[in-house]
Amino acid sequence: MLTDKLTHKFFTCIILCTAILFFIFTPSAAFGKQTYKNTRYGFSISYPSQLTKKIVSDNNDGARFTTSDEEMELTAYGSHDISVFFPQNHATQYFNSVLQDTNGKITSKQLCSDFFIIEYKAAGCIFYRKTFLSEKVTNTMIFSYPEKKAAAGLKIRKEIEKSFKPGKMN
Repeated sequence: MLTDKLTHKFFTCIILCTAILFFIFTPSAAFGKQTYKNTRYGFSISYPSQLTKKIVSDNNDGARFTTSDEEMELTAYGSHDISVFFPQNHATQYFNSVLQDTNGKITSKQLCSDFFIIEYKAAGCIFYRKTFLSEKVTNTMIFSYPEKKAAAGLKIRKEIEKSFKPGKMN
């Protein structure tokens, strides 16, 4: 009888400790639950608790979030009608235009049918940009962090990117 009670307490303790450790080390638990929803362009993006909203644009096209020391920064915004500037093959032309305007060493780039990603380094920082695009609308997130905090920045960037959902793209 005593052995059964001890075994039950032991397994209860193991299950409880496992649940606590899972909660503590699950990225979403450490990440936080703040979500910015842009009402003009319809996109949403979640960000960690160490980032705070600093600016929401007057015309509601986006917002900027930073850490208290401003070493890490997230900017998320939408824009209209890139086909005016890039009437033929707009995705490729827009992607190439952004590449040309990038001031830094490009470390990674990817162009897909409905989004592109550009990662680059400049002034001791790593910049990661993801843009969802159509002929009419773009939704963009740019996350930057110091190279000296690359591991922490990458972990946060992956969570932010996973949460970034485009709005209506027409």
